[in-house]
Order: sequence, then C-alpha cells, then structure tokens
Amino acid sequence: MADRACPLRVMVAHVHRGGEDKVPRIAQQRSARSSKYLRRDGRGSSREMEHMMTRDRRRKAEIHAHQGVTGTAYLVARRQITALAKVMQQHPQLNSFGIGVFDARRKTAEQRRTDLAVGREELAGGVAMVMETAAWLRENITPIKTPTASSYSVKHVMEWATDRYVTNGEFIAAALVAGYTFKYAKPNVLFGMSDRDLKRMN
Repeated sequence: MADRACPLRVMVAHVHRGGEDKVPRIAQQRSARSSKYLRRDGRGSSREMEHMMTRDRRRKAEIHAHQGVTGTAYLVARRQITALAKVMQQHPQLNSFGIGVFDARRKTAEQRRTDLAVGREELAGGVAMVMETAAWLRENITPIKTPTASSYSVKHVMEWATDRYVTNGEFIAAALVAGYTFKYAKPNVLFGMSDRDLKRMN
C-alpha cells in the first residue's frame, strides 16, 4: 500500500523547500497588525482619543450654537457647518477678508499667519450668514460658465437688495458652497454669475 503523505509533513516540507521566508513574513505582518491595535492603549493613542473627543465636543457646541441662531434642525445645522468647513479646507487662504490678508506685502510672515488665522476663525463663525447668502444666490443669480463677476462687486449688489452686510470672505464662501464656477483675483474671486440677473438686482 502506497505511503500517503501526511498533510503536516507536506506543509513542513514546503517550509523547508522554499517557503521558509513566507511564514516569518506572515508572522511579522500579524505582529505589526497586533501592535497597531495595542498602541491604542498607549500614551500616543490616549492623546489622540482625547483630541478627538475635544474636537467632537467643540463641533457639537458649534452645531448647537448655530441651531440657536438659525432655528434649524440639528442635522441641517451640522450639514451647513460641514459644508463651510469643506470649502475652507479646499481654500486654505480663504478668510473673512477674502483670499489672503489685507496689505500682505507690508507684513511679516508671522503677521500674515496671525491675520489669516484670525480671519479664518471669524469666517468659521459666520455659518449663518454664509448659508443665507448661498440661499439668496441660488434663488436670484443664475450660474454661467465663465467667471467674470467680482465677489466684492456682487456682495454690494446683494447688500443693496437685502439690506444685510456680508464680508467679502463670507460672500466668497457662500458662492463656493452654492457651486458657481470661479477664478481667483486676489483678494477677490471672480464667479460665473449672470450679468443680466445682477443688473436686474441693481
């Protein structure tokens, strides 16, 4: 009767015949995955977890504050805050002033960074005005392909029509949220907005 190969022997033979580097490699991969999860209990992971919890609490506080100002539902408020945050992430120089900071050439790098940080904080706090402006734009200004309308000029058109003040940065953010085509013309932005509609508003 033919001697049948034991599966265990075949496996061991495979290791000795050329698969010797595979088992240690698999073990290393498993060890790396295990250490990845084990690090969750280490100091670095606890700091990350604390940071995430702080960020979540701050975001919830922002949402509740926005709810208090606008009276919107929680999910709507969260969606609006997220929309503005996404636009600001996509345009890192966007702040309440516009794109970049005022009189940048006469300021040091540190002054520019400080002004930008302050301006971005101000813009992040203007969610309600940004969303109101975005809604007004969608209702009144038809989008076109070619961006030729300056944010600074159109913001004055909206202010005249609504009797509400809006910063250049808030207007830019609103138009970006609304999805108009754009082109930078620092510190302003050109948008693809119907000239006919803008003249009608005047």
